[in-house]
Amino acid sequence: MCNLLNNPSNQPDEIRNLEYEYDLMDNVTQRQNHISGLSERFTYDALDRLTQSSTTGKIDDVDYSYAVDYKYDINGNITNKSDVGDYSYNNVNSTHPHTPNSITGLKTNTSNQD
Repeated sequence: MCNLLNNPSNQPDEIRNLEYEYDLMDNVTQRQNHISGLSERFTYDALDRLTQSSTTGKIDDVDYSYAVDYKYDINGNITNKSDVGDYSYNNVNSTHPHTPNSITGLKTNTSNQD
């Protein structure tokens, strides 16, 4: 566990108070913002690739809770992000083999502000 505090010496109030948790491979598994109340969790596969990230919490009665799942191809390229869509790559003779050449199924973000 590690705490990170940002508080410029001329400012009386904390602007950030973050607490981190790590797994045995030093991947961040949780980040808690003690000022905003938001909490983030991160899950990884056996190759230490991020497979899910989630955020929970509210700020000023606005719910910021959501989760994103990540999928990869054999080369380690992201092939799907649940909040965006599918990524495809042109790896043949490409000077940028890890740059997506298209993203399909783009999701639109909707917020529930009551």
